[in-house]
Amino acid sequence: MTLKNEALLVDRAKGLYGRQAFESAWDEIVNRYEERMRMVAYGIVRRQCVAKEITQHAFMSAMESIDSFQFGNFSGWLRLITRNLA
Repeated sequence: MTLKNEALLVDRAKGLYGRQAFESAWDEIVNRYEERMRMVAYGIVRRQCVAKEITQHAFMSAMESIDSFQFGNFSGWLRLITRNLA
């Protein structure tokens, strides 16, 4: 994903383009990053069920704090949240 596309996705996830864009952005984010974040969590906790829970909490935490995200590496930011929760 290019930085421009990622920036647009983050803006949509922040709700800057309305409710429908917000919801579709988060669907896209989860579809794009869920497996990678679950693998990050699994690498730390070594239990699939716990890794899945951590991943769900990471996405909820990201959604709650998306306004604090500054332009940059979104997947790295999400990975950091996941690692901190694990």
